[in-house]
Amino acid sequence: MDNSFSWPLSMTCAQRPGCMAGCSAVSNTGLAGDNITQNSGIQIAGLEKKYFNKKNFKGEIEPNFISLDLRPSNICNFKCRTCNDGFSTKWQEEKEDFYKINKNVLYFGKEKLSGVNKVNFKLNEASMKNIEILYFAGGEPFVLEEHFELLESIKEKKHISIMYNTNFSILKYKGKTIFEYLKDFRSVHFSISIDGLGEVGEFVRTGFDTKIFKKNFLIMKWAIDHYKNVSYDFQYTCSVLNSFNFFEFLEELGEDDDLINFHYIQYPFWYNTVNFDEAKNNTIKLFEEKLNTIVSDKLKSAILKYLEYLKNSKVTDWDKINAKKYLRGNVAHTLLFNDLELPEKLSFVNDLIVEKKNINLI
Repeated sequence: MDNSFSWPLSMTCAQRPGCMAGCSAVSNTGLAGDNITQNSGIQIAGLEKKYFNKKNFKGEIEPNFISLDLRPSNICNFKCRTCNDGFSTKWQEEKEDFYKINKNVLYFGKEKLSGVNKVNFKLNEASMKNIEILYFAGGEPFVLEEHFELLESIKEKKHISIMYNTNFSILKYKGKTIFEYLKDFRSVHFSISIDGLGEVGEFVRTGFDTKIFKKNFLIMKWAIDHYKNVSYDFQYTCSVLNSFNFFEFLEELGEDDDLINFHYIQYPFWYNTVNFDEAKNNTIKLFEEKLNTIVSDKLKSAILKYLEYLKNSKVTDWDKINAKKYLRGNVAHTLLFNDLELPEKLSFVNDLIVEKKNINLI
């Protein structure tokens, strides 16, 4: 990755490799940042003046980024139901088997597997001197040995804050806790992806183990007290598989609800609650009844946006029939391939995917 930090002056922002990586503001750290995105409408000359401070002897410009978004691989130890092989290598085998059985599904059998995507990256000291924020996502960052090698290669750590999007299932590498590798950085924030606890969470996120999560979370609490630079929050993604369970999850988790970042599924469409009338209506009723139990304005606002989406989205009968068809196929294959039983709390899925007669498609 060293070479990708020197770009010819003739290249526009959108042409430069990795230009989407890096300059977004990170609110949780309290640090300022600037957005650089493709097609942002900002003049290239202005960008070069702000983020590139000198010209080297090859006639190339050298960057002056303050933050980097690093997603070096899709290697992951989970295969969440609403994810895919582009973001998790664990999906490769299951998806390949699914297409063998369902050749007519999606693009008429021409859908291809992503394979293992991996960048062997290194950052030299010159390219790190202005960096204040490193953001790691994946895949799962803590699976990658290159991630730990990068951490150890950084000599000046005290001015750098690190943020992770992680499933929080791995806390050790080569006999040391991950917190030992991170103790000298200014701050370390873990944004933990979790879509439920118990049988719901373990079905939605294949590989998730509630006991391991609770053990790791206790260690996190210890690390916060011991290292003083550690913080966390949660990323919860709502789908037809877990929307009914959200408030139970909050109660069992027992954390400040301001720590919950709430999202909802639109694709894969067969997990989108809006495509199933009964599930949609039950979700609207539940969330409206429980909304006053939410203390956090941030979370309450996210839930209200979800309710607005559920109420106002226009869904055709064709959408509903296809959602049932794909949900039926995916759930059946999930159970068979992974040798699972449908959790008792998810028994309502059987009702969602039963074919209804006399539906006019035109």
